[in-house]
Amino acid sequence: MKVISFGFVLSILILSGCEEKPVLSHGKQTLNDQIIFFSDGDHYEKEIPYYDALLDIKTDHPKAFRRMIVVSPKDQSTFEQRYHITSYPSILIVKKDRLKIKIEGKNSSEKIVQILSKSLRSSNNAAAVENFE
Repeated sequence: MKVISFGFVLSILILSGCEEKPVLSHGKQTLNDQIIFFSDGDHYEKEIPYYDALLDIKTDHPKAFRRMIVVSPKDQSTFEQRYHITSYPSILIVKKDRLKIKIEGKNSSEKIVQILSKSLRSSNNAAAVENFE
């Protein structure tokens, strides 16, 4: 049952959200105002709060959600090195090619929504990265 519900939620996220892809510039991906979601592909039960939060974010911030990137295990090495991803699941918000928010590991969906919503509403680009674990 969990695998079926995971597949359903993941298909909704992928099919309805990831329309815009990052632009390649000199062999490096340039990401502007994007949500990046990292899945390890093995521990779906740990990702459920992240899926719930992403569905809530989609309702309140559809434009940001359309630019979301879902990074699967086979594509993670480039992003892991660039953004120093150390645990899964993880969500990043990247604005103007700078990391603004990083949420990693075990979190409640409410906490994830609160952090993401606050960041997406904010128009200023903070110089420091906020990490939430």
